[in-house]
Amino acid sequence: MDFSWNDIYQDFLNSKIRKCSEREFQNSIFSVFRFYLRWQNGIVAEECIPIGATNTIRPDFVLYKDEMPQVVIESKEPNHIQTDRNKEQLFSYMRQKKVDFGLYIGEVIQLYYDEPTNAELPLLMFTLEYDKENPYGITFVSLFNFVDFDKNRLTDYCTNRIKEIQKEKQLEIDIQQLTSDEGVNLCSSILKSHFISKGYSETDVEKLLDDIEITLKRKCQTPQQTSPINNSSPRPVLGINESIPDKKEQKFSINGQGIFCKRECAFELVKLYIGDHPSTYNTIVSVFNGQLPYKLKPKKYVLSKDEVETWKKTLADKSKDTRWREKSPLVSSDGITFYVTTQVGDNCRIDFKDIVSLSEKLGYKIEPIGVR
Repeated sequence: MDFSWNDIYQDFLNSKIRKCSEREFQNSIFSVFRFYLRWQNGIVAEECIPIGATNTIRPDFVLYKDEMPQVVIESKEPNHIQTDRNKEQLFSYMRQKKVDFGLYIGEVIQLYYDEPTNAELPLLMFTLEYDKENPYGITFVSLFNFVDFDKNRLTDYCTNRIKEIQKEKQLEIDIQQLTSDEGVNLCSSILKSHFISKGYSETDVEKLLDDIEITLKRKCQTPQQTSPINNSSPRPVLGINESIPDKKEQKFSINGQGIFCKRECAFELVKLYIGDHPSTYNTIVSVFNGQLPYKLKPKKYVLSKDEVETWKKTLADKSKDTRWREKSPLVSSDGITFYVTTQVGDNCRIDFKDIVSLSEKLGYKIEPIGVR
């Protein structure tokens, strides 16, 4: 008898409600794959895999079809909170078994794909919560029932998912640019061209634009609106943290929203803070400069416009025009214009780890994209 997502989700949800142990939940997972999804003897529990001459590893489950390993499953109790170590275990098992697909099954179900052309870690394709209405449930049953399971079909699905994720990630970046000073400048330029085409002089248009304020902002945001994933078929139930990390530079979110590099994170943290806590410039300095660990040299996180201009006149720094976010000025509650440094990262003037620590003190959470 074939079973639907409705049967499977209810089984896993009941395990979560009963607060089952990891072993009890493993028995439930085994039953779901063996009987509901009809893998029968194709699911092997705790297979012993030799590592070197003396060591072994035991993945929780491996799915076999045509006598070949297809998928590795790492399971945790249904009320577990996933850690980096859990994912590292799954990735290690996948590569030891030389399979491209891995499932994490614990508080949620996650599909990971080890793209052959990608030297980085396996990529997260979707997160499926134990929800009857989750459209990924139908996808899960379609992809992982034994009768229809096909490695090439699953590969095609993952390849298309990557394209969708990258497209939506770029869309999110474009939206962020539009809601920044760059978007305001673009609107001003379009308006200027429009009025000049109607016969206004440049001077008249400048006066007109000086008398109006252009503001671009996002509509009321929900986790789905801010997610870099926005499938049309099926609609995922995903958080912002489940996008694909940039291979060149790790991206981060703040409080589960946005896609930022380390420098952008440092800027957004200040922007968020002064939005939530309007403060004088001296207070802002004490919060952001005063709470960073000072080792061998002063660490200037924020600096007023006047201070930056003075600094640029007194120092022969070839990169001085890129040291501060001068194109994105912020203003304190007492009217002081100030900038946030761009010198944030690993082995930079400000260590990004210190920014993460400071964000926690201020009530914000910076997390790498792809980690819950």
